[in-house]
Amino acid sequence: FSPTESLHFQTRHNVYDFKSTTDVQRKEYLDKVISLAKQLNIKTGLTLNSSMLDRYDAFETFKSYYGQYKFDFVTTTMPIARLIKQSGVSIDIICSYNEGISSFKKLQQVIDSGLFTFVVLGNKFLRSFQAFHLLDKAGIKSILMLNTGCSAGCVTFCNNNDKHYCLDLFNNTVDKNDINEVYAYQSIFPEELKEYSKHGINIDVFKLASRPITYEELHKLILSYITEDSVSYIKKDIKNYH
Repeated sequence: FSPTESLHFQTRHNVYDFKSTTDVQRKEYLDKVISLAKQLNIKTGLTLNSSMLDRYDAFETFKSYYGQYKFDFVTTTMPIARLIKQSGVSIDIICSYNEGISSFKKLQQVIDSGLFTFVVLGNKFLRSFQAFHLLDKAGIKSILMLNTGCSAGCVTFCNNNDKHYCLDLFNNTVDKNDINEVYAYQSIFPEELKEYSKHGINIDVFKLASRPITYEELHKLILSYITEDSVSYIKKDIKNYH
């Protein structure tokens, strides 16, 4: 559940159409989804990871939704995580990909903050075994972003008001690189996962980005990791990536 574009009710667009529903309809639907998740023992989480959110507004949003739904975890950035931690609420806090961990210095800052139970590693750290070992040594659980939706060359981590930035960056990237290279920069392929265990790394959580795809495609994506077979599922087409 991600109220990042509005401090009212906003979720991923494959849950329901935000534009064609009312606040009351969204509230009713959200209640049903979370109730069903809890019945099925599926963990639920709140995402407040836009770096352009005012930290205090975001914290008020957290308090409101946590009071209603008692989420199992919250995914956020350091300024908001600090307010949640100071409030005394006992909840797992995940350091979002949008925190912008793109250097070991930044990773160490996140570790030293003592705010997070989990850290999402992506971008330049997708294949950095050293980064995973650092988290493990600090007693922080790791989340591996298997198919990052953001360009590997992005340096803003959604902290950008330019609505054309992402598309321009993507177009510039595929002008210079084959689409298969773009996939490789931003994805960990099923066949690669065994390399982590060879280096003594235990990934605690695998994260799949499913926003741009249908449920049928998501099912195929999950199957590719279960069977350790990416070749059968990849569409080598820029439109597919788009």
